[in-house]
Amino acid sequence: KAAGLRLFDSAESARLATRGGVRRLFVIEYAKELAWHVKQLPSFQKMCLHFAPLGTADLLRHNLIEALAHRLITPDAAMVRTRMEYELQLRSAWNRLTNESTKLASIASKSLDEFHRASLALNDRVPDILRASVDDMREQLARLIPSDFLLVHPKDWIENLPRYLKAINIRLEKLKNAGVKRDCDCLLEVAPRWHRYIDLRKSMRKDEIEPADLERYRWLLEEFRVQLFAQDLKTSTPVSAKRLDDLWLTIEERYALRSA
Repeated sequence: KAAGLRLFDSAESARLATRGGVRRLFVIEYAKELAWHVKQLPSFQKMCLHFAPLGTADLLRHNLIEALAHRLITPDAAMVRTRMEYELQLRSAWNRLTNESTKLASIASKSLDEFHRASLALNDRVPDILRASVDDMREQLARLIPSDFLLVHPKDWIENLPRYLKAINIRLEKLKNAGVKRDCDCLLEVAPRWHRYIDLRKSMRKDEIEPADLERYRWLLEEFRVQLFAQDLKTSTPVSAKRLDDLWLTIEERYALRSA
């Protein structure tokens, strides 16, 4: 475990790397304290059981530690240039450690509870008439809960992850209770908007930073799913097909300029 220096092609990449470097130093310096906080999480053993299809308890522990450090080291760590600025970052992180670990544990525990419930239900054999909807839910579940879900989802959106997963379970219950026609109609609203996002994302370089408006579009699609399939859960922000399409026009125009 170490941190080093390197040059980057863009200022944004350099800022992200600097924040990551500060985070790495924090994890190294406070390894024992972070591990202790994760070990003390009241729901850790249950989380490990529900995480088992994705990986080991050690992997979950590692991911929790890294995710906790990410929450503690704020974006302004990208501007750290001196020892004093670094020490201020660490002091701020230490003061928020208990509070942030509680928040993270809640997100992880609730998400894994819903993941476990959905995984069991979606593993059941289904009639052909339900297959398209069930396959869509399986794909959605896999992208919402990869083994590193605590690390790959943005902090601004991961707070909503338990609700997105609960929406899958609600949708599945409705589907099994003769809701096939409505589910298929809703899927026709979601699928083309999701596929165009996937196509654009695939066309970008693997190391390219996802633009903020494209990232927002991706997560608004999850809110759109909640609105269509599990209305009672409510959305965290107003969303509609028109709002998504308007945002997509902006993304296409901006990306065309960047690619020109």
